[in-house]
Amino acid sequence: RRVHGGVSSSSTRLSYMSLVPLHLPAPLLALLHERGYHTASDLLLTDEETLSRQLLCDEKVIKELFEAIALHYGGSYLSGAAIMQNDSVFATGHTGLDLLLSGGIRSGELLEIVGKSSSGKTQLCLQCCMSVASLPDRAVAFVDVSQSFNPERIVEMSRCRGASSESILSMLSRIHCFSAFDAHRLLDVLDAIQAELTQQKAAGHPQSLRLVVADSLSTLISPLLGGKQSQGHIVMMQIAQALKIIACQYHVAVVYTNHTVADKDLVKPALGKTWAFVPHTQVTLQRASSNADSTQNIGLACVTKSIRSRRGETCSYEVGPAGLTPSQPAPPK
Repeated sequence: RRVHGGVSSSSTRLSYMSLVPLHLPAPLLALLHERGYHTASDLLLTDEETLSRQLLCDEKVIKELFEAIALHYGGSYLSGAAIMQNDSVFATGHTGLDLLLSGGIRSGELLEIVGKSSSGKTQLCLQCCMSVASLPDRAVAFVDVSQSFNPERIVEMSRCRGASSESILSMLSRIHCFSAFDAHRLLDVLDAIQAELTQQKAAGHPQSLRLVVADSLSTLISPLLGGKQSQGHIVMMQIAQALKIIACQYHVAVVYTNHTVADKDLVKPALGKTWAFVPHTQVTLQRASSNADSTQNIGLACVTKSIRSRRGETCSYEVGPAGLTPSQPAPPK
């Protein structure tokens, strides 16, 4: 049972998440228990400042504590042999971005795309759907949380890239769209995806689903985190756990988007510090300065978190009929 109406029942998904398996230092674990923190949900219902004050710990210790929760309860892991057997890397359709990502979007991992409105996040999501579903026997689940799924746009991108009408129809038949306009419906959809994958595995059927896309994921989660809605952090971690189980246990690539918010003079991802440990890789899209030629939809993609690529590396892109493509140099004046 999930959190509903701001009230958490004893059977929520995180209620069983003991702190013992995190292998915390014995004095810290004892102190947590002494202060009444026995599960991960107890901690997630408390803000970092309060924890730091109650435990007499600095921010680094609290940060490591939340990181341990995210890493341990973020999903299962495959053996090295299983990874070698099943590892798949799918091109994004942008050669420069694929180089930044050490080949492309990767099975078993979560890729977070961060950016302001109109930076190209949705276009890249649709492009990833097109790229994976264009392969034989490869299916995609698009979780539509903001009515952003646009098959006509996928058709346009495919035609610009030389695909035939027959291949486009075949590709579209392998993209399955699920509507989820609130966080609890999103969890239901992710549960259904897990159940289907489990049934396929139990029956010995080959797994066709290789990509799950959740565009505008942050627009569902971030409203739950403000003010006194402390239960929102539990729902957020439920969603993170479900995504990581799909990725890690079933070796599916997961791509989702996170919008940005202003914090004084800084622009940062909307889902905040607690979520920062969820993605394996984070790419930030930024459109060119408003002083640039308004007829050119030019931007810069930057690796801001990665387990294999160098942070800070960039590539340029242009949003056009074919989707996100490497930007062309400006013609000489």
